Amino acid sequence: MPQVLCFIEDDCKNDLALPTLPPTARCSIGDSCTAVSCCMEVDVLKRAFNARVDLDTCNYKLKFGLEKLSQEIDLFDYKWGSLEKKYLMNVVRIEFIVEDMVDDKQFKLNLNLSLCFEDGKACMFTMNVFKDTKLPKVFCDWGTGFLIPDFSLTKFLESQGEKLGTILSSGTTILLMKTLGVDKFLVKPECQRSSSPYILTNGGWNSTGM
Repeated sequence: MPQVLCFIEDDCKNDLALPTLPPTARCSIGDSCTAVSCCMEVDVLKRAFNARVDLDTCNYKLKFGLEKLSQEIDLFDYKWGSLEKKYLMNVVRIEFIVEDMVDDKQFKLNLNLSLCFEDGKACMFTMNVFKDTKLPKVFCDWGTGFLIPDFSLTKFLESQGEKLGTILSSGTTILLMKTLGVDKFLVKPECQRSSSPYILTNGGWNSTGM
């Protein structure tokens, strides 16, 4: 059996309580402390496989994969604390429970990962990746910077021969949206205050529903 060139690398600076891995597996946990990449030997196949799990706490997704296969689970509809089972091509199987520890600003994760190669039979490889492991809710960078660093609206308008405080020409408005990179996110046609559901308002509000 060839030696598997995978070693434990711990870039996470938090003191996490991690389970002991089986001798046929080595895992690396990233600096976010929520992403794990594992190298696992399957003796019968005489081959090692890369499997990975990432709890994306910014976008509330649980991502997992094997080699080039990957899948993600949306956690917005997940019932915290409930057991979920997900399969990827029925080869990679994960069972997980995520608890949202709001007061502690952490997630508690239990997750088992299995590699299965026969339908209706026991999996060839199963390991406990996380067991009551408390993962930090990492800081999320929501892209607060402009697409163009140090962007100045005043200077932009001056370059177009226009001034701040005046009604812009349609061409300048379109160019501004493209320059800021938001044009592809704009809805067409744009909303109208004089059209439903914004008419018949009371103090600017319409409570009749959308």
